[in-house]
Amino acid sequence: MDIPHTPEQTVAATQAKRLSLPSALLDRMHDCVIFTDLDGVITGCNRVVSTVYGYTPEELEWQNVAILYPPEDREFLTETLIPAVMKTGGFSGELRHQRKLGNYIYIHLSVSLLQHEDGTPYGMVGFAVDVTPQKLSGIQSDGRFEVLTQALPALIWWADPNGDMNYATSRTLEYFGVPLEQISGRRWIEFVHPEDREHSLAVWERAIAERGIFETEYRLRRHDGEYIYHLGRGLPVFDTDGSLTAFVRTSTDIDSQRKTETALRQSEKLAAVGKLASSISHEINNPLAAVTNLVYLLINNPSLDQTAREYLNSAQDELARIAEITTQALRFHKQSSAAVPVRIADVLDSVLAIYKPRIKSGGLQIHREYHGTPPLNCFAGEIRQVIANIIGNAIDATPQGGRLRVRLRSSTDWKTRQRLGVHITVGDTGHGVEEKNRKHIFEAFFTTKGINGTGLGLWISKDLIENHGGTISLRSSTGVGSSGTVISIFLPFEAIRPPQPVQPGNSGVILPSLRSS
Repeated sequence: MDIPHTPEQTVAATQAKRLSLPSALLDRMHDCVIFTDLDGVITGCNRVVSTVYGYTPEELEWQNVAILYPPEDREFLTETLIPAVMKTGGFSGELRHQRKLGNYIYIHLSVSLLQHEDGTPYGMVGFAVDVTPQKLSGIQSDGRFEVLTQALPALIWWADPNGDMNYATSRTLEYFGVPLEQISGRRWIEFVHPEDREHSLAVWERAIAERGIFETEYRLRRHDGEYIYHLGRGLPVFDTDGSLTAFVRTSTDIDSQRKTETALRQSEKLAAVGKLASSISHEINNPLAAVTNLVYLLINNPSLDQTAREYLNSAQDELARIAEITTQALRFHKQSSAAVPVRIADVLDSVLAIYKPRIKSGGLQIHREYHGTPPLNCFAGEIRQVIANIIGNAIDATPQGGRLRVRLRSSTDWKTRQRLGVHITVGDTGHGVEEKNRKHIFEAFFTTKGINGTGLGLWISKDLIENHGGTISLRSSTGVGSSGTVISIFLPFEAIRPPQPVQPGNSGVILPSLRSS
């Protein structure tokens, strides 16, 4: 439907078109040019309005120019600015305007009265220049402010109370990967990690309500997509009339500090765990020795049948492994045993045999896929510890009637495509690991089992595999009908050399082998 225009609007529109010829020249101007009638209704403008205000010329045409002013400033437009133009023929000054997205900008505005040849006024023309960066930052022509901010180890920007950024230092623009001309109107919260936004916005809103300082920690997205921990602070800026106009925001990188603090806390926990493990191992040793001796006596009883003797041999092997673990814990896992050639298939079978009662009671199906692999020179107890932990976790995660698949084959390290070794995978049809937890699954004290887990099993497993020169990784899905987890291990043949004579002072300390995650 056509919008009816007054005769004055029609005359002003005609004059605007005449003054804008050639239009291409007007659009090349750096200034925003807006034509209105005497009531402030926009009758024409150049394309620069899109850059300054975010509107297209078509969106602004026949709108009142008040749309470009914050609600609280529109009275000034009607009561002061337009009357001044009508009385003196012009106006010039700095004003606060509002873009389409709602964020405030500062404009240097020059308005002239348009008149017929007989002196009768019929409209106005305004020339607007965005001076927001200069207004907010106070940058001088010699660039001393920019030099100063570059010397500071922090990101610095300005944001209005709506959270829209309207200025940022070059260091900040480089961090976010956003050019200067695109930063205006971007909300600072969009650069904050999704998990930190709710809290950050709550602190921001409280600072606005209290007209006070904003301070909190959050993760900010860098130009490469990585999130880095920052300490964010904001100082409120007030206009001459006391109204809150903006916040000067700084964000200081505290990522390394947080990692150091986390490592320190983990070290303190590990020290406590080591002390506890040593104490427990000491208490276990005496009854363990007694049980070991009793099993030895039973094995040598000639009245035992072959089946009972095989069970006792298995019990004796596991008691020997317990004795090895307690000895290692007493010495804080000071490595004293030698690497020997081991058939990994035998290790897998021995662990599955130990878990046979749990597998049977859970109605789990076991699929073995062993392809011929040469013996691997390794610390057998440690590899058995890793396999036992992974298979135990898989059984815990798999529901009644689920499946476990254990595969073994010779392989090449996928990273280098050069090292030869063995590839072990243990897959289950359990509930899977949520995406947010996958990157933490090998971290110390991280567990998804609540009070039933220590958060040490997979972390120690990763440490043991890496001590063998290998790698361990996890793939998981939580999708309905396709959930499950696969743990992959690669162990190179050449990582562990045959034992060499121990030289004085060469003994090392590694972490205790503790079962459970």
